Amino acid sequence: MMEHIYIYDPGNQPNDTQKKALIDFLFDQLEEYGDPRPDIESCLKYALSSENGKGGFAIVLEDEGIVKGAT
Repeated sequence: MMEHIYIYDPGNQPNDTQKKALIDFLFDQLEEYGDPRPDIESCLKYALSSENGKGGFAIVLEDEGIVKGAT
């Protein structure tokens, strides 16, 4: 078991593979209460934006390259 916590923000962006894994994880976990993948991607883009008035962060727990948790 090799867990790792990643904190993504405007200065520390996920690569395309990490971003896809995060979006897929959120889509799967939110199930029928969740949003479509494009909406989740838009939210992530907003949170990781360096534009004035936007920005935030995402915290992701991975175990051996598989997303196990996110906020």
